[in-house]
Amino acid sequence: VVSNFLEVEKFESVSQTPEDGVFELLRVNGKNTVMTTDWLDFSVEHMSKWWKALDFPHVHSQQAVNKVINTLTNYVTSRKMMNAQTKVPQETLVVVAYMPSKTSYKSEEITKWSLVATLSSFIAVGMGRIVVSGRLPEEEELIVDAFDIVKKQFQLNSPTPTTELSFCLAMDEAYNDAGTRFNIPVSALKKLRHVLLGDASEGDIQCWLGGGTTTMSIKKEDAVNKLEPIVQSKWKYIALTEPDTLLTIRPSSLEALGKKLKEGYILAPHRLQPIPHGSDFKGLGIEKDKYHLIPAAGYFEHVHALSSNEMSCCDAGPFKPVFVEKTIHDFGTQWWMQGFWEITKNNPNETMSVEYAHKLLLPYPLIRLVDGTAVTFCGANSGRMCRPGIGDCE
Repeated sequence: VVSNFLEVEKFESVSQTPEDGVFELLRVNGKNTVMTTDWLDFSVEHMSKWWKALDFPHVHSQQAVNKVINTLTNYVTSRKMMNAQTKVPQETLVVVAYMPSKTSYKSEEITKWSLVATLSSFIAVGMGRIVVSGRLPEEEELIVDAFDIVKKQFQLNSPTPTTELSFCLAMDEAYNDAGTRFNIPVSALKKLRHVLLGDASEGDIQCWLGGGTTTMSIKKEDAVNKLEPIVQSKWKYIALTEPDTLLTIRPSSLEALGKKLKEGYILAPHRLQPIPHGSDFKGLGIEKDKYHLIPAAGYFEHVHALSSNEMSCCDAGPFKPVFVEKTIHDFGTQWWMQGFWEITKNNPNETMSVEYAHKLLLPYPLIRLVDGTAVTFCGANSGRMCRPGIGDCE
């Protein structure tokens, strides 16, 4: 809800990691934050860590990259509009914190199609407006190309499109983290907060909020006879995402999710962690490359294919198998990547089995969302786990 968002004054200073803005929002409103029991009701597929895990400089880089792009394009062309029984999506402003992908091969293509897939996932739900927040004016060309693709896919060229699309800058709000990189998500949230409070130019306000937006002056109790400009727009809810994060929502759950938002709750999606798996690269000559993906054999052969029409993936609760004896700081890399690290860094005689190297993954069922990208994932980025099944979660 917009009011919850505006309460977080610390957006003005928080800047340690891209996630810090969201962490601060949850800190302020933690008691009102909820997640779904069934992951298929509300989750995201976090795709960039999947293609980065393929380690593009290796000999099979072109086949791997082409597979990534084909996966994203197939996802886009398979999207259909949902029949929402609630107005909440149309009252939602989505902010995409734009960060280009950096790969050694076809980086612009991956960036574009990843953004197109992200936009498509939100348009299909019926979101009212999507603002892609960039840092540099030269980013606009690629983003407009992405807009053109989704407009054709969803026929958004009508005078009253289902979803409004806009590219807006957050240059003035950008942070330089330790002199090395800009914190784009926090910059976007900071800019949006300024826009909603009227601390922005008329052009910026229109770019971010669109038509039908007005600026009015009201007297705040904490300001001594000072008029503070407050922007009035049609947007009641705010969603933040990144250009590699694809939304998954079960259509029949939209009304219940919307009700929670109306009650003032913050909805946090489960962040599914895709992992390179041999079954997703059949026929490319790389499906048995154990240094960059998990071969589809032995303990890792079976992947549960889940359809939101008839199946579920029920949250296993706060128990995270990977952290029973270790903490997140005990690994040489991301916990779900530890097996690749073991094979390449701690396997001098190349005798280590795939199962032993990836022993951290053994408790996690491998799953693919047939209504999503259909690539393999192994739980959530946080280490949470879900159990696949048929029917509703208890």
